[in-house]
Amino acid sequence: PGLETKNSYISSQTFDADRTAQRALNWDVGARIEAGNLRLSLRTNGLPLQAEIISAVLGRATNVAQDQTPVFVFDGTDYVAPVDLAAGNWNLRLVAKAANGTLFRQRIIVDVVK
Repeated sequence: PGLETKNSYISSQTFDADRTAQRALNWDVGARIEAGNLRLSLRTNGLPLQAEIISAVLGRATNVAQDQTPVFVFDGTDYVAPVDLAAGNWNLRLVAKAANGTLFRQRIIVDVVK
């Protein structure tokens, strides 16, 4: 919990370049729960896009006991994965790869209301 990287010094060496490359992708990313499914939307210029999902971990912000690894399927619009979540704040820690090889890393807040 709270650990974003194993070695902050090593991560800092490429942080600015990585951030610039990720921003240049111009991706709009969001996630929500809909009918028992986690829907992950990736958009560029308002249009759905497909990317390689390198890793996705869905869990609480404060512990790893409830962490899940959603198995996403692209439905032509969004990536969809069945999940069973209790109410509250969840984080989707996503790493995806663009067609040009750029890595995209983001923590996406998912609010579950029951």
